[in-house]
Amino acid sequence: MWSSECTPQSVFGLSL
Repeated sequence: MWSSECTPQSVFGLSL
């Protein structure tokens, strides 16, 4: 996983 930030991209990546 990439950076552990609270961003929509992070959530999107985890959701995918």
